[in-house]
Amino acid sequence: MQAGQVIRVRTLSTTQFAVVIGANGGAALVNMAPGGAAGQVPESLAAGRHCRSRLREVQIISSKKIPWSLQLHRSASGVGGAVIDSDPYLGEIAFSATGAPGDGSQATGDTFFYFGVQGLDMAYEDTDETGKVHVRLINRDPAVAFNGGAGDSVVVELCFEPLQGR
Repeated sequence: MQAGQVIRVRTLSTTQFAVVIGANGGAALVNMAPGGAAGQVPESLAAGRHCRSRLREVQIISSKKIPWSLQLHRSASGVGGAVIDSDPYLGEIAFSATGAPGDGSQATGDTFFYFGVQGLDMAYEDTDETGKVHVRLINRDPAVAFNGGAGDSVVVELCFEPLQGR
């Protein structure tokens, strides 16, 4: 793997985030497992099972123009839990859905809304050492729910630059 090369990890709309994500802070956590199929973490990132990398880009394609937030977590357990010292939160990327390019934009005639941010430099590591990427999608709209699987769909793509060594 060459320095600066990114590995894309993309959710699958029919199985991940295919749930109701209620308005005003409703959330869904996906723990993307390693493998070669769509919606899985490529082995080129999951090798070693720690996924040590830097998050460089995030893209979201959504059937609804929702002010999404996307959180990364270093573990599947303890997310939003009662013990602050063991919460695995790493960071968050927020979109306000203004309709500006990269923030819920849509060209004339498009079906979906596009969100994206480049130039990130967020450390990521799976401390469970399962080779998973733990990501939580949060609906920040005060009134509009996301009805995944019932006409609403969303895809999240994360671009990671793997780190060498342990």
